[in-house]
Amino acid sequence: MDFLRSCNLDDLPEQQTRTAHLIDANPDFEFSLGFDACCTCGKEVGTAESPAIPCRNCKRVNYCSDACRQQDANVPIVSDSLEEENRDTAMGHSAIICSLLRLCEDDEAVENGEEQSLEQHKVEAARNRIESEKHSYQATLANVLLGETTCYSETLRACSKAGKLILHIIGASLDGELWGDSEKDRAAKAYADALSDLAETCRNETIELYFLGPECPSEVYQQTVSMQSSGGESTTTGTLRLFAIKGLYSADLLKQHDIPKADIVVFFNPGFTVPDYDWKETLNSIENGTPFLSTTNTELEGIADCQYLLDLDRIESIPPGLAQMFDLYSEMDEDGEPNQLSSFFSENPFCGNRVRQNGTMANDVFVKNRWILGGIIGSFDSARGSTATQPAKKIRAVEANMKSGNPALI
Repeated sequence: MDFLRSCNLDDLPEQQTRTAHLIDANPDFEFSLGFDACCTCGKEVGTAESPAIPCRNCKRVNYCSDACRQQDANVPIVSDSLEEENRDTAMGHSAIICSLLRLCEDDEAVENGEEQSLEQHKVEAARNRIESEKHSYQATLANVLLGETTCYSETLRACSKAGKLILHIIGASLDGELWGDSEKDRAAKAYADALSDLAETCRNETIELYFLGPECPSEVYQQTVSMQSSGGESTTTGTLRLFAIKGLYSADLLKQHDIPKADIVVFFNPGFTVPDYDWKETLNSIENGTPFLSTTNTELEGIADCQYLLDLDRIESIPPGLAQMFDLYSEMDEDGEPNQLSSFFSENPFCGNRVRQNGTMANDVFVKNRWILGGIIGSFDSARGSTATQPAKKIRAVEANMKSGNPALI
């Protein structure tokens, strides 16, 4: 992201709220740190007896006293870059976090039509960040599938012969993947634009895109859009047929609406491990051998989602870096290099550049769709055993986080 590059940072500092001392003292702690509880000591704030004292700059993190506010802003001094890289301790309300949260404030003001107090250049920057987040769904879907990834290549070759590609976006919502009721037609056009190269490369005359989830529009939404070549001449490369259907993904829902079998299934920020959701029926209704793509907002969520799929026996192989973490077999050759990997986990070079604040830990930030996990739905081959492997090299798509190299940022 451009802001991180300007701060000479490669990574987004995702989990920075200091919680260890509070959890040790009270494992059942339920307050939201920095919101209704002091971000330093955990004392309840926002009451007549204990008014909230916010950060003076971003005004998005609350404390019970000036002393706690100052303590949270004190960042430990590190002696060298190696020590900083290996440090696991949360940094609290550092200058970087404060700056990122000020951007969150700008974005929300513009999104809510309350930008009158902002300078024009800040308004334009916020609009660009908001738009980049919207387009991250289309950019991620099109570019990851079009990339040279083994788990999709065989399926795409088969679909090329058939002339049709069918994608199921599972757990979709009107306000997320479809940008809201007033913009769903523009979102459909954006999907057609993004998928045009995939249609042309794979010779798919038709791409059918099914958005399926309990937060989809109450009435079935359907749109047909021509996909145009992205080259110099504007020629039609195929047709996108988009459907949005409300309901929990299951065999019954597919049968009820006569939805064809998916060639590839996609999950945008599914929250597999969120206690309020139950994904078992949905995952069991997906045919074994179906490739999948899933995104998460943070690295920890991506790791947890992979572990969840493994626990349910719904992922055929584990990405090398995670396989080592889980002490499982990994698809690596003798030199420790990936060999035709059928699963992957990495940062997503096609995410947007809008940073959001976590709703329960005020110093934690995230970017939607920032991490991607892909593989094949099916049973893990435990007969392969456990093999010591080198971790996969993290994909650092610095150039892809510039507008010139990332359609999500345009």
